[in-house]
Amino acid sequence: MKTICPHCKQEYPETPNEYLGMTLQCQTCHKVFVCMAPQVQHFVAEKINCQMTISLQNTGAAN
Repeated sequence: MKTICPHCKQEYPETPNEYLGMTLQCQTCHKVFVCMAPQVQHFVAEKINCQMTISLQNTGAAN
């Protein structure tokens, strides 16, 4: 399974399935993240970006 650090986008192409749901530390940026399958990571990233855009629009900071 492949997983990706959400902070620096470092890819880990051969992550064991046993790591799903575990907290890992990126070997590149050293930040921690929860290991998720790429499809789940993509969905979460889209949802976070959408929420940030809505928040910025509500504060007027998106202009």
